Amino acid sequence: MRKKIHLIGALFIATLPFTVVRVTLYRLFFRYKIEKSKIGWLTIIYIDNLTMENASINAFNIFSGSFDVVMETNSSIGSFNYFRCGKWAKDMHREGKLVLHKDAFIVSQHYFDLFGTIIIGEKSIIAGVRSQFWTHGGMSTEVNITIGKECYIGSGVKFAPGTAIPDFSLCALGSVVTKKFMKAHTLIGGVPAKEIRSNINWREKWK
Repeated sequence: MRKKIHLIGALFIATLPFTVVRVTLYRLFFRYKIEKSKIGWLTIIYIDNLTMENASINAFNIFSGSFDVVMETNSSIGSFNYFRCGKWAKDMHREGKLVLHKDAFIVSQHYFDLFGTIIIGEKSIIAGVRSQFWTHGGMSTEVNITIGKECYIGSGVKFAPGTAIPDFSLCALGSVVTKKFMKAHTLIGGVPAKEIRSNINWREKWK
C-alpha cells in the first residue's frame, strides 16, 4: 500500500507547474537530496534515493524501480529517457545505481537498465538517441558498466553487462559493446565492438 501511495505521489508531483514546486515536494515527501537543481515537467521519479547538486533533469523522463541516482555538479539529463530496474532485482539483493560525474550529459531517448551500477565519467556525453545500457542478462556475474571521462557515445550503441569504455574515447554509432576496453584515446566500433584506432582526440580531430 505504501509503495502505491509513493507512486501516486510521484505521478502527481510530475504534473505540477514550476520546477521549484516539484523539487520542494520531492525533497519533503521522498527525502531526495536536491540542491540548486532543476527537474522538468512530467518527469516521474519513483526510486530509492536521488542526490542532485547543481544538476538538471529535463521533461518527460521516467525513473522507476529500486535504485539510486547521483548527479554531480553541472551534470544533466535530456528528455524521453527511461531508467528502470525491475522489482525482482530486490529479491536478488541487488542495489542498482546511476552515477553522473561532473559535467556528464545524457541527451535523449536512451534506455538504462539499473540492475547493477552504471557510471558515466566527467564531461562524457551519451549522444544521439536509442542507446541501451544493460546490467543483467544470461549468466553475467560482473554486471556494472563504466564510461570513462570525456567519452562520446554515438547513437544506437548497445552495452552488455560488465563492459567499459576508457577515458577520452569515442564509441561509434550502432556499436555493440561486449567487453571492457582499457586503452584511453581509442575509437571503438563494430558488432561486436573492437578497437578501430588508437591515440585519437575526438574533441579536435579523430578521423
